[in-house]
Amino acid sequence: MEFVRLAGGLLWKEERVAVIHRPRQDDWSLPKGRVDAGESWEEAALREVEEETGCEARIRSFAGAGVYVPRRTPRIALYWNLELVQEGPLAGTGEVDALEWLEPRDAAGRLDEDLERRLVERALAPAGPARPSAEVAAARADLLRALLDSGGAPAAIGPALELLDRAEAADAGDSRRLLEAARRLALFALSGEELALQAQVLRARARGLAAWRSRAVRRILPKGARPSAEAVYVAAQVCDEEREPKGPGRRAWIGLGLIAAFCGAAAGAAVAFALR
Repeated sequence: MEFVRLAGGLLWKEERVAVIHRPRQDDWSLPKGRVDAGESWEEAALREVEEETGCEARIRSFAGAGVYVPRRTPRIALYWNLELVQEGPLAGTGEVDALEWLEPRDAAGRLDEDLERRLVERALAPAGPARPSAEVAAARADLLRALLDSGGAPAAIGPALELLDRAEAADAGDSRRLLEAARRLALFALSGEELALQAQVLRARARGLAAWRSRAVRRILPKGARPSAEAVYVAAQVCDEEREPKGPGRRAWIGLGLIAAFCGAAAGAAVAFALR
Protein backbone atom coordinates (compact mmCIF):
# COMPACT_ATOMS: atom_id res chain seq x y z
CA MET A 1 0.00 0.00 0.00
CA GLU A 2 1.30 3.45 -0.90
CA PHE A 3 1.16 6.39 1.51
CA VAL A 4 1.79 10.09 1.18
CA ARG A 5 4.08 11.30 3.98
CA LEU A 6 3.33 14.72 5.45
CA ALA A 7 5.19 16.66 8.14
CA GLY A 8 4.11 19.86 9.81
CA GLY A 9 3.97 21.74 13.03
CA LEU A 10 2.24 23.75 15.68
CA LEU A 11 4.25 26.95 15.41
CA TRP A 12 4.14 28.77 18.77
CA LYS A 13 4.67 32.48 19.35
CA GLU A 14 4.57 32.75 23.13
CA GLU A 15 1.09 31.39 23.98
CA ARG A 16 -0.38 31.64 20.47
CA VAL A 17 -0.23 29.18 17.59
CA ALA A 18 -0.08 29.90 13.85
CA VAL A 19 -2.95 28.85 11.59
CA ILE A 20 -2.89 29.42 7.84
CA HIS A 21 -5.56 29.86 5.19
CA ARG A 22 -5.13 27.95 1.93
CA PRO A 23 -7.15 29.56 -0.88
CA ARG A 24 -7.06 26.51 -3.15
CA GLN A 25 -8.72 24.32 -0.48
CA ASP A 26 -10.49 27.28 1.13
CA ASP A 27 -9.67 26.00 4.60
CA TRP A 28 -7.74 26.88 7.75
CA SER A 29 -5.01 24.45 8.71
CA LEU A 30 -1.69 23.97 10.44
CA PRO A 31 1.32 24.38 8.14
CA LYS A 32 2.42 21.05 6.67
CA GLY A 33 3.61 19.44 3.44
CA ARG A 34 5.15 16.40 1.82
CA VAL A 35 8.37 14.83 2.99
CA ASP A 36 10.91 14.93 0.15
CA ALA A 37 13.09 11.96 -0.79
CA GLY A 38 16.13 11.71 1.47
CA GLU A 39 14.62 14.15 3.97
CA SER A 40 13.81 13.31 7.59
CA TRP A 41 10.37 13.97 9.01
CA GLU A 42 11.79 16.67 11.27
CA GLU A 43 13.64 18.39 8.42
CA ALA A 44 10.47 18.37 6.34
CA ALA A 45 8.43 19.85 9.19
CA LEU A 46 10.83 22.77 9.63
CA ARG A 47 11.10 23.38 5.88
CA GLU A 48 7.36 23.24 5.22
CA VAL A 49 6.55 25.54 8.13
CA GLU A 50 9.08 28.08 6.91
CA GLU A 51 7.84 27.87 3.31
CA GLU A 52 4.20 28.31 4.29
CA THR A 53 4.55 30.88 7.08
CA GLY A 54 7.82 32.66 6.30
CA CYS A 55 8.95 31.91 9.85
CA GLU A 56 12.13 30.22 10.99
CA ALA A 57 11.55 27.79 13.85
CA ARG A 58 13.15 25.12 15.98
CA ILE A 59 11.67 21.90 17.29
CA ARG A 60 10.45 21.91 20.88
CA SER A 61 8.72 18.53 21.17
CA PHE A 62 6.68 15.96 19.25
CA ALA A 63 3.01 16.97 19.01
CA GLY A 64 1.19 14.03 17.47
CA ALA A 65 0.34 12.08 14.36
CA GLY A 66 -2.60 10.84 12.40
CA VAL A 67 -3.89 9.39 9.17
CA TYR A 68 -5.92 11.18 6.52
CA VAL A 69 -7.96 8.87 4.32
CA PRO A 70 -9.16 10.87 1.30
CA ARG A 71 -10.60 9.33 -1.84
CA ARG A 72 -7.17 8.54 -3.22
CA THR A 73 -3.89 7.68 -1.48
CA PRO A 74 -3.96 7.67 2.36
CA ARG A 75 -1.80 10.31 4.01
CA ILE A 76 0.21 9.91 7.19
CA ALA A 77 1.08 13.17 8.96
CA LEU A 78 3.48 13.80 11.84
CA TYR A 79 3.49 17.13 13.70
CA TRP A 80 5.94 18.81 16.06
CA ASN A 81 5.58 21.69 18.49
CA LEU A 82 7.82 24.40 17.04
CA GLU A 83 9.21 27.47 18.74
CA LEU A 84 9.37 30.68 16.69
CA VAL A 85 12.95 31.84 16.06
CA GLN A 86 12.41 34.60 13.53
CA GLU A 87 9.17 35.87 12.03
CA GLY A 88 9.06 36.69 8.33
CA PRO A 89 6.56 37.61 5.59
CA LEU A 90 4.44 35.11 3.67
CA ALA A 91 6.19 33.88 0.55
CA GLY A 92 3.43 35.07 -1.78
CA THR A 93 3.28 31.80 -3.76
CA GLY A 94 -0.49 31.68 -3.66
CA GLU A 95 -0.58 28.48 -1.58
CA VAL A 96 -1.17 30.48 1.61
CA ASP A 97 -2.91 33.87 1.63
CA ALA A 98 -3.32 34.50 5.36
CA LEU A 99 -1.67 33.65 8.67
CA GLU A 100 -3.12 34.34 12.11
CA TRP A 101 -1.65 33.88 15.59
CA LEU A 102 -4.46 32.60 17.81
CA GLU A 103 -4.97 31.42 21.35
CA PRO A 104 -5.22 27.59 21.36
CA ARG A 105 -8.98 27.60 22.02
CA ASP A 106 -9.61 30.01 19.15
CA ALA A 107 -7.27 28.10 16.87
CA ALA A 108 -9.07 24.82 17.58
CA GLY A 109 -12.33 26.48 16.60
CA ARG A 110 -10.84 27.86 13.39
CA LEU A 111 -9.16 24.71 12.04
CA ASP A 112 -11.10 22.56 9.58
CA GLU A 113 -9.41 19.17 10.12
CA ASP A 114 -10.49 17.12 13.15
CA LEU A 115 -6.97 15.78 13.64
CA GLU A 116 -5.45 19.24 13.77
CA ARG A 117 -8.13 20.49 16.15
CA ARG A 118 -7.30 17.61 18.51
CA LEU A 119 -3.60 18.45 18.37
CA VAL A 120 -4.28 22.03 19.44
CA GLU A 121 -6.82 20.97 22.07
CA ARG A 122 -4.12 18.85 23.74
CA ALA A 123 -2.27 22.07 24.43
CA LEU A 124 -5.24 23.15 26.56
CA ALA A 125 -5.12 20.03 28.76
CA PRO A 126 -3.26 20.43 32.07
CA ALA A 127 0.18 18.88 32.05
CA GLY A 128 1.19 16.38 34.69
CA PRO A 129 2.04 12.76 35.41
CA ALA A 130 -1.57 11.57 35.39
CA ARG A 131 -1.66 11.20 31.61
CA PRO A 132 1.51 10.24 29.73
CA SER A 133 0.56 12.41 26.74
CA ALA A 134 4.10 12.80 25.42
CA GLU A 135 4.61 9.04 25.54
CA VAL A 136 1.27 8.47 23.81
CA ALA A 137 2.21 10.91 21.04
CA ALA A 138 5.60 9.25 20.56
CA ALA A 139 4.02 5.78 20.54
CA ARG A 140 1.55 6.89 17.87
CA ALA A 141 4.40 8.16 15.71
CA ASP A 142 6.27 4.86 16.14
CA LEU A 143 3.17 2.92 15.06
CA LEU A 144 2.74 5.02 11.95
CA ARG A 145 6.40 4.66 11.07
CA ALA A 146 6.03 0.89 11.49
CA LEU A 147 3.03 1.01 9.17
CA LEU A 148 5.11 2.76 6.52
CA ASP A 149 8.14 0.52 6.95
CA SER A 150 6.05 -2.65 6.71
CA GLY A 151 4.92 -1.82 3.16
CA GLY A 152 1.42 -2.95 4.08
CA ALA A 153 -1.08 -2.66 6.87
CA PRO A 154 -0.41 -5.01 9.83
CA ALA A 155 -3.74 -5.92 11.40
CA ALA A 156 -2.61 -4.91 14.89
CA ILE A 157 -1.83 -1.30 13.97
CA GLY A 158 -5.46 -0.16 13.84
CA PRO A 159 -6.41 -1.54 17.28
CA ALA A 160 -3.16 -0.16 18.72
CA LEU A 161 -3.96 3.33 17.45
CA GLU A 162 -7.44 3.07 18.96
CA LEU A 163 -5.93 2.12 22.32
CA LEU A 164 -3.69 5.19 22.16
CA ASP A 165 -6.72 7.40 21.51
CA ARG A 166 -8.35 5.91 24.61
CA ALA A 167 -5.15 6.39 26.63
CA GLU A 168 -5.24 10.13 25.96
CA ALA A 169 -8.71 10.41 27.50
CA ALA A 170 -8.14 8.04 30.42
CA ASP A 171 -6.93 8.79 33.94
CA ALA A 172 -3.62 7.83 35.53
CA GLY A 173 -3.40 4.04 35.83
CA ASP A 174 -5.85 3.32 33.02
CA SER A 175 -3.90 5.58 30.69
CA ARG A 176 -0.66 3.76 31.49
CA ARG A 177 -2.22 0.32 30.97
CA LEU A 178 -3.74 1.33 27.64
CA LEU A 179 -0.41 2.75 26.49
CA GLU A 180 1.39 -0.49 27.36
CA ALA A 181 -1.31 -2.55 25.64
CA ALA A 182 -0.89 -0.49 22.48
CA ARG A 183 2.87 -0.98 22.55
CA ARG A 184 2.41 -4.73 22.88
CA LEU A 185 0.10 -4.85 19.88
CA ALA A 186 2.70 -2.91 17.88
CA LEU A 187 5.05 -5.88 18.31
CA PHE A 188 3.08 -7.68 15.59
CA ALA A 189 4.38 -5.14 13.06
CA LEU A 190 8.07 -5.85 13.79
CA SER A 191 10.43 -7.65 11.42
CA GLY A 192 12.30 -10.82 12.38
CA GLU A 193 15.45 -8.94 13.40
CA GLU A 194 13.44 -6.43 15.42
CA LEU A 195 11.59 -9.25 17.19
CA ALA A 196 14.90 -10.90 18.08
CA LEU A 197 16.18 -7.62 19.54
CA GLN A 198 12.94 -7.13 21.49
CA ALA A 199 13.21 -10.68 22.83
CA GLN A 200 16.71 -9.91 24.08
CA VAL A 201 15.45 -6.76 25.81
CA LEU A 202 12.61 -8.68 27.48
CA ARG A 203 14.93 -11.45 28.72
CA ALA A 204 17.16 -8.83 30.32
CA ARG A 205 14.17 -7.04 31.81
CA ALA A 206 12.78 -10.28 33.24
CA ARG A 207 15.92 -10.83 35.36
CA GLY A 208 14.72 -8.07 37.68
CA LEU A 209 11.22 -9.50 38.11
CA ALA A 210 9.76 -12.12 40.44
CA ALA A 211 11.35 -15.54 40.00
CA TRP A 212 8.29 -17.17 38.44
CA ARG A 213 7.95 -14.33 35.91
CA SER A 214 11.61 -14.63 34.99
CA ARG A 215 11.22 -18.37 34.42
CA ALA A 216 8.11 -17.79 32.32
CA VAL A 217 9.88 -15.31 30.05
CA ARG A 218 12.84 -17.68 29.60
CA ARG A 219 10.46 -20.49 28.62
CA ILE A 220 8.61 -18.29 26.14
CA LEU A 221 11.78 -16.75 24.68
CA PRO A 222 14.58 -19.34 24.91
CA LYS A 223 18.03 -18.18 23.82
CA GLY A 224 18.99 -19.20 20.31
CA ALA A 225 15.41 -19.68 19.15
CA ARG A 226 13.83 -17.44 16.54
CA PRO A 227 10.98 -15.70 18.41
CA SER A 228 7.54 -15.28 16.92
CA ALA A 229 5.54 -12.09 17.32
CA GLU A 230 3.08 -14.04 19.47
CA ALA A 231 5.81 -15.23 21.85
CA VAL A 232 7.28 -11.74 22.19
CA TYR A 233 3.81 -10.34 22.84
CA VAL A 234 3.07 -12.80 25.66
CA ALA A 235 6.52 -12.25 27.21
CA ALA A 236 5.92 -8.49 27.16
CA GLN A 237 2.58 -9.09 28.89
CA VAL A 238 4.31 -11.13 31.61
CA CYS A 239 6.76 -8.29 32.21
CA ASP A 240 4.13 -5.54 32.15
CA GLU A 241 1.89 -7.40 34.60
CA GLU A 242 4.54 -6.96 37.30
CA ARG A 243 3.60 -3.29 37.63
CA GLU A 244 -0.17 -3.80 37.69
CA PRO A 245 -2.26 -4.20 40.86
CA LYS A 246 -2.47 -7.74 42.12
CA GLY A 247 -5.88 -9.36 42.22
CA PRO A 248 -7.73 -12.66 41.74
CA GLY A 249 -7.17 -14.23 38.40
CA ARG A 250 -3.96 -12.40 37.50
CA ARG A 251 -1.68 -15.45 37.75
CA ALA A 252 -4.40 -17.56 36.15
CA TRP A 253 -4.36 -15.20 33.16
CA ILE A 254 -0.60 -15.67 32.77
CA GLY A 255 -1.16 -19.42 32.68
CA LEU A 256 -3.73 -19.05 29.92
CA GLY A 257 -1.36 -16.78 28.02
CA LEU A 258 1.47 -19.32 28.20
CA ILE A 259 -0.79 -22.14 27.06
CA ALA A 260 -1.96 -20.02 24.15
CA ALA A 261 1.61 -19.20 23.19
CA PHE A 262 2.76 -22.82 23.24
CA CYS A 263 -0.29 -23.91 21.27
CA GLY A 264 0.34 -21.31 18.57
CA ALA A 265 -2.90 -19.47 19.31
CA ALA A 266 -1.52 -16.44 21.09
CA ALA A 267 -2.26 -13.95 18.33
CA GLY A 268 -6.00 -14.08 18.83
CA ALA A 269 -5.68 -14.30 22.59
CA ALA A 270 -3.29 -11.36 22.62
CA VAL A 271 -5.69 -9.05 20.86
CA ALA A 272 -8.59 -10.16 23.04
CA PHE A 273 -6.77 -9.55 26.32
CA ALA A 274 -5.24 -6.28 25.17
CA LEU A 275 -8.68 -4.83 24.48
CA ARG A 276 -10.28 -5.86 27.77
